[in-house]
Amino acid sequence: LVRVSELRENESVALAQAPATRDFLVDMIQPTSDGELDLTVVEAVDRGAERFESQFADQPALRAEVGALIGTMYRRLGRLESAQSFLTISLDLHRGVYGPDAQSTLRVRHDRALLLADRGACDQVLTEAQALQGLYERLLGRDHERTLAAQVLHADALQVLGRYNEAEPMLRDALDRTRPGGDNELVATNILGAVLIATQRFDEAEPVVRTENRRTREKFGETHVNALASNHNLAGLLSQLGKVEEAAQITADNIEAALETLPESHWRIG
Repeated sequence: LVRVSELRENESVALAQAPATRDFLVDMIQPTSDGELDLTVVEAVDRGAERFESQFADQPALRAEVGALIGTMYRRLGRLESAQSFLTISLDLHRGVYGPDAQSTLRVRHDRALLLADRGACDQVLTEAQALQGLYERLLGRDHERTLAAQVLHADALQVLGRYNEAEPMLRDALDRTRPGGDNELVATNILGAVLIATQRFDEAEPVVRTENRRTREKFGETHVNALASNHNLAGLLSQLGKVEEAAQITADNIEAALETLPESHWRIG
């Protein structure tokens, strides 16, 4: 078992790295020797990645935090191979510095599992999510948001693998216990809608998908890519239900919003 004193000590070590991590971020966007500052986000992260290779060799705790930061940035930019490399390095370092059950280690492990889900490695995600759910439940309790996040990830892996009968009760249980309006509720609602559609329970899916759509638009805004994707899913369901006019209007509005706000590579959203 991990003692409370050990968790506090690990937290103190992580907090001690905060100023250095902040300085690293500032340096990522400093002008180059010729005064050039017009960097793209990708260029800034690439610069940080290059510096990571040559810095902090004798500071494993700081290297662990910076590696996780770079890995998370690469994932959000869609550079999944680079993201996996840095998150794997960071996870190994976290295990060595803080221990395998430390909350900071589990956070990076969870981030890496999400990255694996992005890459379609569903069997690996299933294994990791099951392990994380058990660890979080033991350390933080069954109803903690991190435990529930791992449970939702576990259910998502089951859903992608077509194991709908296992995924659905897990999702409904998470929705019964998670914080209203939180990220876990939104993600679990989205996945439950996908399960109901996949099992052709379209009437039952409609209120679930409508709820997810409304909350996604409220959280991210009408023209955010997540909102547009949610609109696309709702329109597809309405078509299945024979509500063709409403589906067509949502699709038309979606295409207009996508053309105005998204780069050309995303125009298929409608």
